[in-house]
Amino acid sequence: MEKERDYRMDNIRFILIFLTVFGHMITLMPDVSLLYRTIYSFHMPAFLFVTGYFARFDRKRILTKFVYPYFVFQLLYLGFNSWVLDPGSELRIQFVYPFWHLWFLQVITCFYLLIPLFDTDKTWKQVIFFGISVGMALIVPYDVNMDAYLSLMRDFTFLPYFLAGYYLGHNKGMQRFWNRNVFHGAFIKCIVCVLAAYFVLVIAKDQAITGDILFGSASYPRGNYGPEIKWKTLIIAMGWICILLVMIPGRRIPLLSNLGKNTFSVYLLHACLVLPLRTMEIYPFSTGVNLLIAAGLSIGIIVLLGNSFVSRWFSILVDGGWIANWINRGAKRINQYLDSREKIHQ
Repeated sequence: MEKERDYRMDNIRFILIFLTVFGHMITLMPDVSLLYRTIYSFHMPAFLFVTGYFARFDRKRILTKFVYPYFVFQLLYLGFNSWVLDPGSELRIQFVYPFWHLWFLQVITCFYLLIPLFDTDKTWKQVIFFGISVGMALIVPYDVNMDAYLSLMRDFTFLPYFLAGYYLGHNKGMQRFWNRNVFHGAFIKCIVCVLAAYFVLVIAKDQAITGDILFGSASYPRGNYGPEIKWKTLIIAMGWICILLVMIPGRRIPLLSNLGKNTFSVYLLHACLVLPLRTMEIYPFSTGVNLLIAAGLSIGIIVLLGNSFVSRWFSILVDGGWIANWINRGAKRINQYLDSREKIHQ
């Protein structure tokens, strides 16, 4: 029988991919700073949390699902930028500075490689490792040399969220505790609604929480902020993750749950549509109407790129499974050759 899906996570992924596309669509829109900063305060931390929730250490998966697609899409988007977005500009091939949204592939590759280091069944060890990740997220930004190079700053910024998801997804005791009805009752939902309003109010009042800081790649000196802001953004992001877990239903929702399964193709492909749209005058109306246009375009992009047909072909074309098969065949032939040589010498 097919393993039962976690529809809550599918539904959360749909919301997060919508916020990702929508956030990119309103980047250059005036008068939406609060909405923009609110989205960026939690949508990528929550994505890393969900990624960690399902993560398993698998060398083949790391190579074929993350490393290989990164090199492919880095090349494609560098060419796309040189030939479409900025025609005539010099095409510079490099892989250490990811193109725009591709930092996510670098980060999750790093996190998956770290799984054997942080993997433990002991709850007290999980708490210690999580605390260490929070400490590194607070300390590393003091280094002004940590920047977008290999997404190193983002590795430390987002590691706590990945570990939180990983430990929740792999600790049965924590899952039983979290899934208790008390956390999904009407009273708790009222509380988290108030908490969400409070987070929005905090972001609205604290103008020091800027979009550049929320990107997760700015050091303290370059971002002109300090560890107190880092603490505040971490607490807000963790709070929003709890809000999503409480508020989002765990049942299958037609269309929404299906699209939530296919966020990877949307994430990697949406830039080829969003970036050209951002160069056009598509927001000539009032702020409210412009937001409706951006929301409609975002949903259209998700449906276009996240439907089952596109996702299936995307997986076939981008999957690097052939690399693993090639390596396995090569290793098998080498072993056969060594065995034959050993028999000859016997």
